[in-house]
Amino acid sequence: MTSPIVEQQVDLVRGLLEALNEDWRQALDLFDELSTADLEWRGGASGIGGPEAAAVYRGREGVRRYWMEVEDAWSSLSYEVLEVRPVGDHVVIALLLSHLEGAHSGLEFKMEVGLAFQMRDGRIAGGCTVLTHAEAEEEARRLAEQAADA
Repeated sequence: MTSPIVEQQVDLVRGLLEALNEDWRQALDLFDELSTADLEWRGGASGIGGPEAAAVYRGREGVRRYWMEVEDAWSSLSYEVLEVRPVGDHVVIALLLSHLEGAHSGLEFKMEVGLAFQMRDGRIAGGCTVLTHAEAEEEARRLAEQAADA
């Protein structure tokens, strides 16, 4: 059984994902409300002009830059939320199936995407985008262990 706080964190992430899927530009304002000022997000490699796997985006402006780079890489992006669940008390994992069209190639395809959200005081404090569900599981476990040691 999960605590009410953990359930709230899962609901927060699920709501953000729904908003991002509807209109990511408007959802960025919601992201601002739901994140800490010192947020750090690591991007996943996502195509020509998109976020690089090793890139770190700091603060709310960094997250806005991340999404602008995503937009540069994909002319069309939507996703199915397959699963959103807690990993420990301070991490939420989201497993997605993305539907994409390359902005430069015009190619359409589907791919797994995983997001690991690090939570602090009921807000998103950090996390990452990775390109497989297995990587997302690994990253979520790493973040949960890191939070437990803190």
